[in-house]
Amino acid sequence: MDGYEEEDELLNHRIWELMVVATLYNPWREYMRSVYVSIAIQYREKASIYHCRSGIGEIESILANNSDQPVSVEHPNLAQVVNVSLQHPWSCANASAGFSPVHLKEIVGRARQTPLKLCLECERKGIDLHYFGGDDDASHRERKDWMETLKQETTKIGLREVWHALRDFAMSVQG
Repeated sequence: MDGYEEEDELLNHRIWELMVVATLYNPWREYMRSVYVSIAIQYREKASIYHCRSGIGEIESILANNSDQPVSVEHPNLAQVVNVSLQHPWSCANASAGFSPVHLKEIVGRARQTPLKLCLECERKGIDLHYFGGDDDASHRERKDWMETLKQETTKIGLREVWHALRDFAMSVQG
């Protein structure tokens, strides 16, 4: 929920290739604008690979402000990295990197599905998750209402509730 630290291993759906677009210069042909160069640079450096370490809240904020346009990524010295991949007499005048917001939408979708999958798996295995509104056993109606609420609430709240239920369940089994 809070994102990943630099040393944390990321899930595959949080790693993707950036779209790197450059303006190239050749003294005999002048400028070529909007040239897609990601494939050319990925073999020299991992400069065109993006590792999304952002938390769900930050991702949702990015999507709220920019859900249909490519998301820009700051990349230090990107033009120089592209230059390494070019053959003489071509040179990179400038370059920018970005990606489709579809990648971020997939991360949010998977995060929202996690508590639902957990609840369904527990139900399949016969583990009775109790309604989180009180200490007594929940009726079928309460569980159904809770599942509907989980679908409507943010992922963070849903995950917190599932965590508390599993902790309470583990304590009841031990006790």
